[in-house]
Amino acid sequence: MLGTYILNLLLLFLYPQQDTLKDFRHQLSRDIQRNLRLPPETDSAGKCYHYTELLKVTINEKSHIVTIEFSDSAPQWLINDLQVQKDKKRIDLVKLDSIAKNAGFKNHILIFPFIIESDDFPCGSEKKIRRYSQNYFKFKGQDLKGKIIFGEEIKAVIPTRYLKKKENNSTE
Repeated sequence: MLGTYILNLLLLFLYPQQDTLKDFRHQLSRDIQRNLRLPPETDSAGKCYHYTELLKVTINEKSHIVTIEFSDSAPQWLINDLQVQKDKKRIDLVKLDSIAKNAGFKNHILIFPFIIESDDFPCGSEKKIRRYSQNYFKFKGQDLKGKIIFGEEIKAVIPTRYLKKKENNSTE
């Protein structure tokens, strides 16, 4: 236990960007989730679903965000939703640029696992297993390369109980 504590303390000194990466992840997560459209499955009777994708943020030599995109395995509705959010400037790029600059991110690629699931996942007899498609690590057909930092996952849990309650109220 003491060894784990010392190792964690050592890692904090060796990798100080992790705190800033946490700030970056928090801001990015907040911006995207605030305007995230509900998955198409919320219109179906089951309403139980799970998506696991990668979200890539490319930062240039001046610490500016160049791209924010999902991996090739992402469903089209999620790719379109992210594009709409970027087009309507719902993602605070100025704030993200500032965090990236303070962290010293230059010519970096930040990767965040991005999970969307219903709050009653796993569904039925399924186990809570994440399945990755063959294009999970591909972006526009290309493998990841460069200065890559993996961050903690961004997870959006959609409350299906709320959706079911809303449906019941609308039919009365």
